Amino acid sequence: MQQPAPRDAQQPEPIDQVAHRGRSDDALGQIEAQKAAIVLESMTDGFVSLDREWRFTLVNRRAETMMGRPASELLGRSLEDVLPDLPAWPYYHQVAETRRPVEFEIWSPVLDAWLEVHAFPTSEGIAVLFTDVTQRKEAEDALRESRHDLARAQELAHVGSWTLNTRTNELVWSDETYRMFGIPLGEALSYGSFLATVHPEDRDFVNDRWSAALNGDGYDIEHRIVVDGSVKWVREHAILEFDDAGELLGGFGIVADITRRRLAEIELEKRNREIETANELLELFLSERGDALFDKALDILLAATGSEFGVFGYIDEEGDLVCPTMSRMMEECEMDESDKCIVYKQHKWSGLWGRALHERATLVCNDEAAVPSGHVPIHNNLSAAIVFNDGPIGLINLADTGGGYSEDERLFVEGVACRIAPVLYAWVQRRLREEERDRTAAERHERLSLNEALNEITAAATSTFDENEILGILTHLGGKALAVDSSAVVLRQHDSWVLKTCEGAVPVELGAVFTDERLGIVGPLVAESHPIALEDIEPSQGKLGDVIASYGVKSLLSVPLIAGGEVFGTAVYSHVGEARRFTAGQLEFATKLMNVATVSVESARTYQREHRIAEALQEAILAPPSPIVGIEMGYVYQAASSVASIGGDFYDVFTVDDEHVAVLIGDVSGKGLRAARLTTLLRDGAKAYMLERRDTGKAMSLLNMLVYASTSVDSFATVFVGTVSMSEPKLEFCGAGHPAAMMLRSDRLDLLSPSSPILGAFDEAAFACAETGFGVGDVLILYTDGVPEARNAAGEFFGETRMVEAAARLRGTPAADLPQRLMDAVLEFSGGRLRDDTIILCVARSADPGV
Repeated sequence: MQQPAPRDAQQPEPIDQVAHRGRSDDALGQIEAQKAAIVLESMTDGFVSLDREWRFTLVNRRAETMMGRPASELLGRSLEDVLPDLPAWPYYHQVAETRRPVEFEIWSPVLDAWLEVHAFPTSEGIAVLFTDVTQRKEAEDALRESRHDLARAQELAHVGSWTLNTRTNELVWSDETYRMFGIPLGEALSYGSFLATVHPEDRDFVNDRWSAALNGDGYDIEHRIVVDGSVKWVREHAILEFDDAGELLGGFGIVADITRRRLAEIELEKRNREIETANELLELFLSERGDALFDKALDILLAATGSEFGVFGYIDEEGDLVCPTMSRMMEECEMDESDKCIVYKQHKWSGLWGRALHERATLVCNDEAAVPSGHVPIHNNLSAAIVFNDGPIGLINLADTGGGYSEDERLFVEGVACRIAPVLYAWVQRRLREEERDRTAAERHERLSLNEALNEITAAATSTFDENEILGILTHLGGKALAVDSSAVVLRQHDSWVLKTCEGAVPVELGAVFTDERLGIVGPLVAESHPIALEDIEPSQGKLGDVIASYGVKSLLSVPLIAGGEVFGTAVYSHVGEARRFTAGQLEFATKLMNVATVSVESARTYQREHRIAEALQEAILAPPSPIVGIEMGYVYQAASSVASIGGDFYDVFTVDDEHVAVLIGDVSGKGLRAARLTTLLRDGAKAYMLERRDTGKAMSLLNMLVYASTSVDSFATVFVGTVSMSEPKLEFCGAGHPAAMMLRSDRLDLLSPSSPILGAFDEAAFACAETGFGVGDVLILYTDGVPEARNAAGEFFGETRMVEAAARLRGTPAADLPQRLMDAVLEFSGGRLRDDTIILCVARSADPGV
């Protein structure tokens, strides 16, 4: 823009020009014109006047300066010539045409400035008064830009503002405040319209705080508002101004949208609450080991949710829900005891908690729940499955909180359940390991105890051949080992059953006879060839039979009794009143017990059959020898005290011919029928060979061949054979492994020691014979190995030495009495008990051959 040419301050050219142009006929007019010129020149605004031809007729100094041209270049010239592109032309034409003044602001490119223009009509044309308002416009633009920036900043920061002027009763909100509260921009505002946006639950609070602020308190609050159905959180901070009289003058305030922060804080509070609760539970799991921790954990959950009732449990290795805390609920309930339990089988899961476990979810029901008779009422319920590795491992079930369970509470409990799941899983696994370890130790201890019991039963059952005694052992010791309430043995008898033994809580009379119907389910079990356990017996399982039903048998174990390949009865072991599970160790014991029973009963029955035969054989073998002229004899047979079986001891005294008498004593290995048969073979064989050959050594060789060829490798015999010469005082003898014979003489005792091998050990053996004197007064003492093997309480053997000493003390005793006297000495030493059958035979020559 050009700068105006400087003017001489002493030459007010424009005024002179004005004076010349505005001639007046009178002096007053001139004076007024001069005053007007002075006023125009002193104005800080530009002023020009235009005639009807748009020619400049007046230009003041300020206009010269603003236009950058002297008045001399403008006066008389047309505005169109000077400023052909002037933006204000439309306004000037409007004034000229309408003859009405116009005010406007316009940017002048020519002047490079903003002008505030006042154009008004004159008698000559129009006059224009213009002021350079560039600075003001720039300030306004800056203010406008500042306000725009502020609005944008408020929009970005979600912070609005307001001002209150009580003098003008004006409340002004920023645009962001309008948007924040969801009120259309520019809508008339009032305290009531503001309060209507406040959340109903927060209105009293906001109203109270504003009332307090009007009384001088600070106003800095957070509350909720409702915008288009959504809840927002805002923070309001206001500064109020009061006059000296305490009257409100106005105020300024800001409003911040803190929804995100507040929701984050609320969410953080929820998470913190969830974490704190979970941490309390986790500490319990780390510090507590028993079921008591579930009670303490439930207290934490009840307090955290304001619930009155609840249960907390875990899933065991069987997949069933175990709720140790259920006992607390039971104290509140008046249900039948049979309906109360703390273990819930998986197939019985039902209701809300059952659904939660099946669906692995957290469910809420705020309606009255259907409960069994006597159960405490449940007004609302929350059930959360504790899930780990996609499977339920526990349950939190809460009930009866004021107002019901909200979605926040559901999420809270679900979050707690999720947080404690790994530790609960670890706790359950540790418990399972501990239970497995304890169970293994218990099973090991149980097996050791059962093995000891089985050994005791085996020893007792195999030590007798009395079948009734064996059944009694199975009943008493078997029931004791299995720790049952009742044990019994029933045997099949034609179409009925006979009770042979009974102990415990089922006092049925022995010998009672039952039909299949009365014995019920036991009958079919007997047909099985292996032990069978029935646990948790219910009437619905079929025909129990009045014997089982009437005594409340809840569990039983049937051990079949087998002999000869056929089941002839069963041992029944029962739990009464309460069902109990038979362990794997007990079932294993039952199988072994069945085998022991089978062996023992079969052995007893075999023994009884053989015993009858052996008794007949032994009776014949041990029949007293016939009297022989010239020979005195005495003998005694003593059966073993602890073995009720036929032994193999034998003896005989018989005439070979007119000149010789044979003396025979022996002992066959083994017991029973086989021993009796071998004994008969040896006794009869020896007699036959002696009668045929009258040769002691040859007879012994033939007997050896007979035993070797007729028996197994483990069968043998010891034999002493002597031949008494009736014409001479001598005895020819041969001992085949038998205890040494003794010759008790009047002045000494000789051991007839030469001996040969036992019979049956070798197919060819040499048997040496010897002779000794055998006169009147001498006594030949023979005995089997039951004598030297007798023991006293200290375990000492009676032995040969004590036998020699006992015989020496009894010198002079008649041969007929001597055996019993010697046997008395043996029994006295052994305390009346012998380990083996024993024979003592004494033979002497008669002083009178006719005797």
